Amino acid sequence: MAPSPRRAPKVVPDKKRPLEIHIISAQRLSKVSYFQRTRAYAVAWIDSQHETKLSTPVDRKGGRNPSWNAILTFYVDTDDLVERHGINAGMTIEIYTKAWVRDKLIGSVRVLIADLVKGMRESKGLCLSFMVIRPSGLRKGLLNLGVRPERLYYDDDIVVYQPPPPPQPGAARG
Repeated sequence: MAPSPRRAPKVVPDKKRPLEIHIISAQRLSKVSYFQRTRAYAVAWIDSQHETKLSTPVDRKGGRNPSWNAILTFYVDTDDLVERHGINAGMTIEIYTKAWVRDKLIGSVRVLIADLVKGMRESKGLCLSFMVIRPSGLRKGLLNLGVRPERLYYDDDIVVYQPPPPPQPGAARG
């Protein structure tokens, strides 16, 4: 029986490795509209992949303290990323609010990939908070991110994918 289209494995070139970013929530975001409630969502992309922008769902209930709990998976060619951008290779996350005519930018965050890799090497789990910078340049609010290191291992300075181990036959499920 052929696998269903939803469960078909994603074919990724050898050099590209997955980088999973868990966008957890934001706190104390700036209010950009006085006439409607903030319905925030985040859009993220890696420096060398402007055409691949990933988005969280819109949080309709959180207001200025949205909670997304969304996992965004980027497939990154680390050699190309370091060659093009050097140590400043990073990811940009912009937070928007849905509006009637056009979505409005609340603020943005810049995350260096080197900081994520270094932090994952030093700890079992990694949760980070970043200041959200308004378009005016003022800092207003926090963005909480997480990275799941159990899915990653390290070969020199390259993040390499390691699939979870298969379940053992006869092992107790918990």
